[in-house]
Amino acid sequence: MAAWRHYLYGSRMNSNTIPAPLSKFDELYSAATVPESAPSNSDIPDGEYATVVEEVTLMQSSTSTPTLVWTFRIHGGSYSDRLLRKVRPISERTIAWVKEDLIKCGLKLDVFSDLSNRIEELRGASVPVLKRGDNDFGVHIQWPKKAQSHSDEDTPF
Repeated sequence: MAAWRHYLYGSRMNSNTIPAPLSKFDELYSAATVPESAPSNSDIPDGEYATVVEEVTLMQSSTSTPTLVWTFRIHGGSYSDRLLRKVRPISERTIAWVKEDLIKCGLKLDVFSDLSNRIEELRGASVPVLKRGDNDFGVHIQWPKKAQSHSDEDTPF
């Protein structure tokens, strides 16, 4: 971190140095209120939300179970730009649901082991998400809405 400080201020900062540009925020900082804890899924009411996949991470849980951790950014409405998180452990029991989630987001794999190489393709996918409950397991990816097609029979003339 010292490198960026040197770049910004031209010298190393120490505990006695308070740069002038930051001191102008002292009063605002003291008066600013923040929530007691980080916002969670419980702040967002149950319902369906238009979202974009912000991030998907493949990690190992504490029990060494491979796990997908999804982060969705809500688009539109009064909860726009809020985040929802989904956790999906990968096991013999859940693999069909994992496959369904990936396909709903537009990622079709020939072999599942390609996921780690192609996981970034999920970022930016627009998908509806249904939130039920207050935990990370209550977020469900929905099938994207199909565009309405107009056949010749629907045309009024």
